[in-house]
Amino acid sequence: MLVTILFIFCIFYTSDAFKVTKVEENNYGMRNITWECEFCLSGCSLARYFVNDFYWRDIYMLGAEKLCAFISSEKIEKICDKYTSKYLPEILDGIGSVFVPEEICLDFNICNSTEIKMFTIQKRIENQSAIMLKI
Repeated sequence: MLVTILFIFCIFYTSDAFKVTKVEENNYGMRNITWECEFCLSGCSLARYFVNDFYWRDIYMLGAEKLCAFISSEKIEKICDKYTSKYLPEILDGIGSVFVPEEICLDFNICNSTEIKMFTIQKRIENQSAIMLKI
């Protein structure tokens, strides 16, 4: 029974005809963004934060050091330490520089360009409102 309900839900959820749109009335007019698009943009923005934030970069470096410490061969452990300390920051920089949430969601056809523009404008408005509240 549960499997049947989940199957039907998946069929309706994945069909473009049944995409749920989120319409909000605010001071700036209508905003019409699908839940899928907003989820994709928010999730990718969070992932980009985890790649670019210095705290998380330190966590990744610490994790790489601990991973190298598990290697039984001392020679290979030193090589591992050398390569992770040299290349992991470069890899994270590379991922962070090409990881653009708007392009990813657009390339996977989760969002269209209009939704991305609306999402970006809404985030700017929210950021400006937050700054004004602090003042």
